[in-house]
Amino acid sequence: MKALLSGLGAVILACGCSAEAGDVSGYTIDFPSAAAAVAADRVLIAAYLDEGEDTCFRLVQQRRGSGALPEGAAASAVTSPCELATEPARAGLPLAADRYALFAVAMQGDRDLLVGCTVVSRAAAAPPRVQLTPVRPAEPLVATPCANS
Repeated sequence: MKALLSGLGAVILACGCSAEAGDVSGYTIDFPSAAAAVAADRVLIAAYLDEGEDTCFRLVQQRRGSGALPEGAAASAVTSPCELATEPARAGLPLAADRYALFAVAMQGDRDLLVGCTVVSRAAAAPPRVQLTPVRPAEPLVATPCANS
């Protein structure tokens, strides 16, 4: 994974998920750098019903504050950045809602490194993109090797 990611300014890991009815047809997790993607050992991806224009803001602030997310995610998956890059179909999310907030948090152990969210419509022409940003910008990222699963 390190060799695959080296030299990239921003790292985009796409999930080409199943196109079956009720599934997210695809999504992209944007890491701010190769170092950020390598530093994360897992990524939590969750979908919540869209409850208005501040849905993502509330989810991100809640995660940054308490580390917890509200109950009631419509769907969620935990995967690694390596799996997102090499086996994207593993992180598919079954959804029945027309509008939802796609939330992602990249972690190293129990520590949140990056967080992002976007509200999308299932009718959107392009797959949703979740831009990850540092939870604590002042803290350095420590790289971890990708493990073969």
